[in-house]
Amino acid sequence: MKKIVGFLILTLCMLALLSVVVSAEIKTVELLAGQFIHAGTVTVSYDGDDLCFIYETVDGWELVETHFTIAELAEEIP
Repeated sequence: MKKIVGFLILTLCMLALLSVVVSAEIKTVELLAGQFIHAGTVTVSYDGDDLCFIYETVDGWELVETHFTIAELAEEIP
């Protein structure tokens, strides 16, 4: 069950991050379980060389497994 929840959280997170433009800006988005439950945050930063993602969970939520895909177009994400 937690793996399914983790997958759903990451899927929603990836959709939210599609709007992030690669720049020196730091962007934080809400990490959701299902569609409406706040489970934490994901912070994205880019320093010119590295693209970094920091997942922070709250209220006992855990990420057991993560999968992350980066693409230029949303249609390229499986």
